[in-house]
Amino acid sequence: MTDSGQTATELSIPTWTEQIMVAGEISSQEHFQLVSLFLSELATSETDRQAINRVLDEIQSGRLYFRD
Repeated sequence: MTDSGQTATELSIPTWTEQIMVAGEISSQEHFQLVSLFLSELATSETDRQAINRVLDEIQSGRLYFRD
């Protein structure tokens, strides 16, 4: 669930990933959803894939933290 009370499925992928980046943290569930979208190719646009990849890069670099 995002801070605005909307679920990830109600937001566009770029909007959702931007909210994650602003918060500086991601839940395990959000991470699973992003990776699933990325791998299943449901993120159909290049913009969606870039937004997801940006979050995954931030996790890998240690600038984005897991909460739970």
